[in-house]
Amino acid sequence: ASKSASVSVSVSVSAPASASVSSAIHSPMGSHLLQSNQSQILTCRSHVQADHDAVEDWLQAELANGESIASLNNQAVDSIEKENWKDYCDQIKEMMVANIPPGTPQSKVNETKDKMNKLFKRISLTSASKQEIELIDLNFEEEGHQTVAGWAMVFSKEGDTRHFAFAEAGCAWKMQEGYHLSSGEWSNVELIQKAKNWVQHKAYSSLLGALGYP
Repeated sequence: ASKSASVSVSVSVSAPASASVSSAIHSPMGSHLLQSNQSQILTCRSHVQADHDAVEDWLQAELANGESIASLNNQAVDSIEKENWKDYCDQIKEMMVANIPPGTPQSKVNETKDKMNKLFKRISLTSASKQEIELIDLNFEEEGHQTVAGWAMVFSKEGDTRHFAFAEAGCAWKMQEGYHLSSGEWSNVELIQKAKNWVQHKAYSSLLGALGYP
């Protein structure tokens, strides 16, 4: 018998103690990052709204036949002095990777780590940046493990201070015995793209919330 489940189920790996994670609600750094990025984030989110809504319905049906359901919900909003930026990047990347759900193929984890390393190198050379990364691993075999994860980030420099915020989103689950993932009305390739857009929307929304967007 199938069981009901919801994307709102929250099971998350805690951040390592070395990583500074703080709330940006009503904080100057959160307000600064929100003011400079709000319009762009809202525009990007609106572009994937339709896919988000379609995948949301599909996902609820698939999770009803899933187990070991976990969601990703870490956030960080910080101001870092220039001399501490490299160490901070290492800590944040470690936190991001540590929260990739167990069961995700190591090849996908390594691929995501490479993307993060390149991304942090890239934003360190800019004065302001908005970036996102997705990790989509859908297994269509019986009892397959599924990972749909994403991260949205904003960064800016202000003198010798670096302002940075990120939010992760998504979920992972394993299909119950006797069940396999269905792509519904889409082809497998189409579903992967739509899942990417779904998790982008979730990550943008989470980031906006972290920055104090009402």
